[in-house]
Amino acid sequence: GILNPLTILHLIGGIHNESLMLGFVLVGMELALRGIDKLHTSARLSMSFAWPGWLLILGGGALISAAGMVKVTGFIGLGFAGMALARFLHQRVEMMSWLAILAAAGYFIIILLATIAAFTVISGIGLGWITGQGGAATIRSWLSVSTDVGVASGFIGMMLGLGDHTEAILSVTRAVGILAAAGFMVRMLFATFRGVMHPIGGLGVSTLVLVILFPVVHPWYILWAIFPLAAWANRWFFRYSVVIYSAVMSFVVLPRGLGLPPGTIAQIYLSAAVGLATLITFGLVALRLMRTRVLD
Repeated sequence: GILNPLTILHLIGGIHNESLMLGFVLVGMELALRGIDKLHTSARLSMSFAWPGWLLILGGGALISAAGMVKVTGFIGLGFAGMALARFLHQRVEMMSWLAILAAAGYFIIILLATIAAFTVISGIGLGWITGQGGAATIRSWLSVSTDVGVASGFIGMMLGLGDHTEAILSVTRAVGILAAAGFMVRMLFATFRGVMHPIGGLGVSTLVLVILFPVVHPWYILWAIFPLAAWANRWFFRYSVVIYSAVMSFVVLPRGLGLPPGTIAQIYLSAAVGLATLITFGLVALRLMRTRVLD
């Protein structure tokens, strides 16, 4: 995840706010899950030793909340950390399922509200983090499945002489995409509660589906899923898919998401290829001369 070319080119080179969001989410999940592990350990001994675990969960929840203030998708981590905590309460404290889920949700909601209040006061920007969300929703992204379906449907409508209703269709297809992603996410949350899915795996898979169905998708958005999945998914299919996607997108879109005329792009790649071929040629010639001198 960290050495992915999309991370280096886009998150670092393009200075995108996903850098902060992903950092907060991953460190927050690490702290929260470590805290829950400590709760499991203390439950076998005595609950009086549980306070370090609750402090870690508090710190993890605060960091995940901070991630959501950077970009609202960061709040997703609270759900999976919360379900992991609810599973502990259900198993170790022997709470009923619905009560354990409500208790965990209440704990993280308190952390969320306290974190928002603290950051709002400290930063001095008020609720600017809310008004700054969703600015990219006006873009038509070709990587978004829901947007592609809406644009294609609008084009077909115009071809049939029904008029240009693309914007109206987009509002429907994008809403359906978000609802489908939300439904899948709820399924993953309860799978985490039952222990069928690891919280990190649930977060990664849910985020992957969300990115696919999101109204606007930039090439680096897939990193929302790649980062948590890099710590959980170990199948070759996942690794090769990430390698192919990252390699292709590293050459298609500039770090800040800007585009260039095709002729300019062709000239850049041609110049790079010629330069690389020249360096390789000089290297081979130098290597052959060195071998000749050694033999002499």
